[in-house]
Parts: sequence; C-alpha cells; structure tokens
Amino acid sequence: MLGQQVFDGNITLTEQDFNPEMPDAGVACRLYIKGDKFVLQWNQSGTAYYKTLDLGGTVGTWTHGTAAP
Repeated sequence: MLGQQVFDGNITLTEQDFNPEMPDAGVACRLYIKGDKFVLQWNQSGTAYYKTLDLGGTVGTWTHGTAAP
C-alpha cells in the first residue's frame, strides 16, 4: 500500500507472543505489542533494530538495540 493513510479514531494493537519477520530494509517498520512492551522494529541493511517502551512500569524510557524483546 503506497501513500498517506489518515485514521480518524483509534488503532488497537493486540499482543503477540512472537516477533514478526523483519520488514524490507530502509522502506518500512513494524509496530507491535509483545508482553508488556510496545515495539518499533526496522531493518537497516539487513540488521533488525528494536526500540521498546515498557508499558508495565512507571518510567517512560525507550530502549534501543538489536536483540528482540
């Protein structure tokens, strides 16, 4: 799907018990919930990177790395 998507309302992400496949390098990212973490996954030159936000705690700090949550 190409182009801009406009949403009016809300989007519900249902928790997954697995990490999805990496998106194509440099053109997409994936957003998902795993455990108590909100995850942003992307592919940079064949390496998967993850930014995660712990939704179960009171500290709103993102972590970053190549290890899947």
